[in-house]
Amino acid sequence: MTDRRWITMSLREADRFKVIQATAEGLLPQWRAAERLNLTTRQIRRLVERWRMDGPMGLLSRQRGQLGHHQLPRLLEARNRH
Repeated sequence: MTDRRWITMSLREADRFKVIQATAEGLLPQWRAAERLNLTTRQIRRLVERWRMDGPMGLLSRQRGQLGHHQLPRLLEARNRH
């Protein structure tokens, strides 16, 4: 049985996925992908490598689900509300 997980992507991330996938499969040159995503060719190479290693999950932000740097800890936030 294959492991199927849901991946939630924004439209921007979905477009990035399609472009990187096409580049990894040799259908789109790196320079064209860089132009389309407004990145450098080096960044495209790094994203293609992450796509090959981790699949679509490799293209998602690794900061997803983490608290921002300027947020109060939850206990302090709750205490400040009351």
